Order: sequence, then C-alpha cells, then structure tokens
Amino acid sequence: ALDDQNAEVRLQAVAALGAIKDANAVDKLIGLLQNPLEDGEVHAACVTALASIGDKKAEAVLFNIVITETGDLYKNAIAALGSLKSGGAVPPLLQILEDRGAEANARKIAATALATIGDARAIEPLAKRLVDETEYAVALDGDGLKRNWTWETFVTAARSFQLPAFVAPKMIERIESTWEDNPIKVAST
Repeated sequence: ALDDQNAEVRLQAVAALGAIKDANAVDKLIGLLQNPLEDGEVHAACVTALASIGDKKAEAVLFNIVITETGDLYKNAIAALGSLKSGGAVPPLLQILEDRGAEANARKIAATALATIGDARAIEPLAKRLVDETEYAVALDGDGLKRNWTWETFVTAARSFQLPAFVAPKMIERIESTWEDNPIKVAST
C-alpha cells in the first residue's frame, strides 16, 4: 500500500503503520519522507508515524526537516524529536526556543520537546525564558481572559527540571500581578 499510486491509500497505510508501531516500516517511511514528489499529507503522516514508532534511525531525517522545512511539517518534526527523546536534538531545539523571531507555536513545541527529552542543557534557557519580560506578551483569549500561551507552555516545560534560584522571585511576582488573569497564575504555581 505504501507504493500505491493513490496518495490517500499511502496516507492511510502510513497512519496504520504508525498506529501499530511497525519498526520494520521505518526505512520505507523515511524513504517516503525524503521523496520531494510525495504528497505533503503523506510527509506529515510519516513524521507522526516515525515519532510513534520511536526508532532512532529517524533522527537524521527529522533533523533535516527542522533545518529545511517550515509550517506544520517543521513543527511536527520538532515534536517527533522530542518523542524520540533525542539528546542530539537538544541544541537545535534550544535554538528554536531562544529565537524570538521563530513562530510562537514552534517555540512552544520546542519547549515541550525539551521537557520530554529531559536534558539538563535545557534548564538555563528555559529559566531565562521564564524571567525575560519580553516573553510576557499577553493577549485576550476567546473568553476575554488575558493569556500568554507561549509563557504558559514554558512554565509547563520548566516543571520537568530543577530551576535555578533566580527564577523564584520572578515567578512570585507573576503570581501576585493583577494584570494577568487566573490561567497564567495557575500555570506559574
């Protein structure tokens, strides 16, 4: 089915292989992912399947996607590297986390991936993101509450680590702030 001419059939086959975590399919999935003529949805499904299977052979192709792609495929590859608990992914994930010009969702996914990996190299950069006031971009959510989704994700990711002492006073300040609504305060506790 992975060789079928119909992209929908290939898509369903890839999804099924990911669901059953078929390690024997890794090389074929990598091949589909590296084929520039392959359908974009099939590419995305391959990334998801490779993350689900969890074979470290997928790291190199996922790294390449993080370096060369944009959009959902890029973000899915970031998450997949976290799922693989790839220690080698820590430097590029830190780079994404610290890049204020990067898309907010990519930065959030990188923070979550770093927490999943659990590498101590993420402690200081995450701590800096928590106390950096330029990260405090608050917007109204659909219910009219003031939220900072990026910062909340950083807080959640940071919970995986023992943070440096300089973070505590700033977190207390955020909790006591009257500007932000409850969801942000809850995230910081």
